This record gives sequence, structure tokens and C-alpha cells, in this order.
Amino acid sequence: MLLLSGRRVLEELYKKLQESPECIKRISFVPPVSRIIWEVAEPYGADQAWMMYESAILLKFHNQDYSWLIAYSRVAYGKYPAESFDSDLLAFKIPDGHDNLEEIRKTVSDTEYFTNTLLQVLRDGNIERPEKTPGYIMKKFTFFGDTILRERLVWGMIGYKMKKDGAIFFKKELTDYLADLIRDGLKDYEENKQEQ
Repeated sequence: MLLLSGRRVLEELYKKLQESPECIKRISFVPPVSRIIWEVAEPYGADQAWMMYESAILLKFHNQDYSWLIAYSRVAYGKYPAESFDSDLLAFKIPDGHDNLEEIRKTVSDTEYFTNTLLQVLRDGNIERPEKTPGYIMKKFTFFGDTILRERLVWGMIGYKMKKDGAIFFKKELTDYLADLIRDGLKDYEENKQEQ
């Protein structure tokens, strides 16, 4: 059985979204876009932590007059809490006609942390949905309230092994499940939002 780390799950998930029929644009960030996730100013010492994004994609659904920007980070660096995180996947609504590179870079770099995070991978390999993610963004993501490991609906997709360092591994089928879940959630965004 092929098992994937949490990071590989997000990598494969991002790749599947790139290959979906809704993907209308692929974007490379050169240099990468950094987003501050934590900052402490003087007098306690000027420390910061960041997530870094090298690429993004735009997804367009036929019933919407905007696109969805999906950005994937493979890197967390800096001081606390950077050591707690491995990678994440963001989603933003982008109005039609506002998809130039500079606007997109600013959207990613200026966002408040967790507000637009669909999924994040922790250092131990676990996958979770942050509490700050608005529920209506992903109506069907409510099962991520804690972590995937605690959700019975997807238990069969989680063949996990604990390594000596406590790392967690998932079945490859989980990536297909998450890709469908994200596409359905974004496509039905307005309907889901009204029901909240």
C-alpha cells in the first residue's frame, strides 16, 4: 500500500487541482511570495515567521463571475510558530479582470494568517483545517473541525503509520477525495455561504 506524508498529500492535491478542467492559469512567483504568520515587535525582540509560496493556480467555475486563486506553500521558516507548520493551501476569490501578477502577489502576501487557509500540514505530518477558516468557504469541510485522523467518514482512506518521530502517513486515495471536496466546495460557494 502506498502511503504519503501530509506534505505529499498536499503536493498531490495541488497537482490534481492544476490538472482539473477548471484550471485556467498557472502562476509562478519569482521571487517567491512571503506571508508573515507571526510577528513580535520590540521591546520583546523583533521576531517573525513566514510561509513562502512559489506558485499558484486560478480555477474558474462557469456559474461564477470571479476565479479562485489557490496558492500552495512548501516552506515555513523563522521563529515560533513556524516550527509547528510544514505547508498549507490557500484560497482567495479573485474578481474577473484582477488577475495580474502584482495584484495576486499582494493578495497572497497581505492576507491575515489562517483566514484563507483551506488545509495546513503540521510538522508531525497531520493535516487540519484552521479554526479561522470561514465555514461557508467549505461547507463539506466541517469534518476538519479537529483533524482528519479524528473523522470517521474518511477513516478508511487513512492508512496511517507512526514512525519513531511520530510522523503520520496517509493513503494515496485521500488526495482524490480532497480534490473533489475542494472543487465542489468552491463551485457551490455562494449557495453554501447563504445557508450559513
